[in-house]
Amino acid sequence: MAQPVATAVPPNDVYTTQLSPLLFLERSADVFAERPAVTYGARRESYRELGAAAQRLAGGLTASGIEPGDRVAYLLPNLPEMLVAHFGVPLAHAVLVAINTRLSGAEITYILQHSGAKLLVADTELLARASPALEVCPALEHLVTVDDVGLGSPPGAKTYAELVSRGEGASRPWRVDDEERVISINYTSGTTGRPKGVMYTHRGAHLNALAEIVHSHHDTGLGVPVDAAHVSLQRVVHPVGCDGDRRAPRLPPRRRP
Repeated sequence: MAQPVATAVPPNDVYTTQLSPLLFLERSADVFAERPAVTYGARRESYRELGAAAQRLAGGLTASGIEPGDRVAYLLPNLPEMLVAHFGVPLAHAVLVAINTRLSGAEITYILQHSGAKLLVADTELLARASPALEVCPALEHLVTVDDVGLGSPPGAKTYAELVSRGEGASRPWRVDDEERVISINYTSGTTGRPKGVMYTHRGAHLNALAEIVHSHHDTGLGVPVDAAHVSLQRVVHPVGCDGDRRAPRLPPRRRP
């Protein structure tokens, strides 16, 4: 008598959780909704507001034609919008390409070309280094500017406020259907050649973030803070914190207007 052929059991939500750093913010926006998540100058935002900002960004990206798997590049210093990107971009099932602000124009151009970025969000103070790429990156369809220092956006560019306004009322599930989905492409500095990109998954980002949280609080005896959503991807992919310091290298000190 023929024996039945064993088949793989498909993932089931009852006993399987697809890991993603989005889970950190989902819980923090619910359980610790009013606790402070962002401090930048006079700007204060709670975890509830951070979650809502990520939802608006995801909705704005989708309304702008960003589809699952599309690359979304960011060239921003240490701004709250950079923090939001680490949740809003993967929430849209897109892939974040966070570009090191220390890189030269040629290196930035190469990363935009190599990654095939479809949309670039750039700080107006750093835009000069990214401008040459706009003419030689055929996949790059959208330029969005963040004008933190009041320089003004160039003609033809959308502002960040315009982008996220398209996502008003958006509500996307925080859970992913595949933890092996690429969440970001991380590039080296290119010191021994051209920058090299590494694909990073939702699962990898979640586990590395969890290890970072446990390790950073082990020596202090404080335990694991479940409201540390900002650690989940910001510390692992783009290692700066939103604490009010732009940290824009190679630029002279400037007073905020």
